[in-house]
Amino acid sequence: MLRDLLVLIISFFALSAYAEKDLVFVNKSYSKDLSNSVRLYKSFEEYVEEKVDFYVIVPGKEIDLFKKAFHEQQNRGEIKESPIFMDEKVVVDACGEDAYNKITTQNGWYVQQAVKMCFGKTGIAKNYFTMDSDIYFTRKFTTKILFKDGQAKTLSPRILKKNNKERFFKNPGMRIHSKVKKVLDDKTDNYNYMVAGYAMWSSDIVRGLESYVWGKHGYDLTDLLIIVPYEMQWYGEFILNHMPERFFPLRALFTLTEDKNMRSCPPTNGYPWDFGVLYNNVKGKKYKNKCSKLKTFLKVNEKRIGRWIRIAKGQNV
Repeated sequence: MLRDLLVLIISFFALSAYAEKDLVFVNKSYSKDLSNSVRLYKSFEEYVEEKVDFYVIVPGKEIDLFKKAFHEQQNRGEIKESPIFMDEKVVVDACGEDAYNKITTQNGWYVQQAVKMCFGKTGIAKNYFTMDSDIYFTRKFTTKILFKDGQAKTLSPRILKKNNKERFFKNPGMRIHSKVKKVLDDKTDNYNYMVAGYAMWSSDIVRGLESYVWGKHGYDLTDLLIIVPYEMQWYGEFILNHMPERFFPLRALFTLTEDKNMRSCPPTNGYPWDFGVLYNNVKGKKYKNKCSKLKTFLKVNEKRIGRWIRIAKGQNV
């Protein structure tokens, strides 16, 4: 009990000590994803060109475990410095006095969504970029791509669909988003899927969403997730329909890979697609890179090697 109280106090002062930065990166993780979080952070240090604070949000009881793992990496010279660790309860409770207790009646996935939304209420940063643990960078990345004229971009489909209702509803899993439209009073026939393992957020837009749903329905942000547990759908729909002048589409940044070859040998650097990989783990199995140097070389240079082969065969390139 005393230990939990100390963690909360330390995390509370962390909120004040790092208040109102222009941009931070946020990774919500759990002990089962610890190795993935380490991999993500290593790639962040290697490839993100600007100096940006990186927060790892975990259950309070797991903070010491994460600190130890990252400090070991630092002592071995694998990383330059450790990220900033925070208790997930402190972050979620920024959405309301009983927010954390309410959202933990759902499963862990809901808590993860709540952390991403409620981080905008902590006062730590004006903008923040959230990343799931199964993502990692593979080439140089500049944070400028996340902004348009100083405004945070919003994750969106490649093309924003108009009058798209029939096509949208062919996928039964998407029907749930009609609830989002109803709560946000969106009467248009625009249906856009804005869900991914990463996203860019503006804290003042998060507060705008909260103000809107509280004034109209008496909901806080965690109430929204209990209705529909897709945090980016709420955020993106709200901007698109209530603050369209601030909707700047953010293109896909990471390659989603699910094919069997990539599962056994996911690339770790120099990969030519986008800025990195969103590696979907096989359920129940932790990430383990099985790539030999030869396999990595062949995967990274796959297109180039194919071109050489076609030239050798006298085929048109």
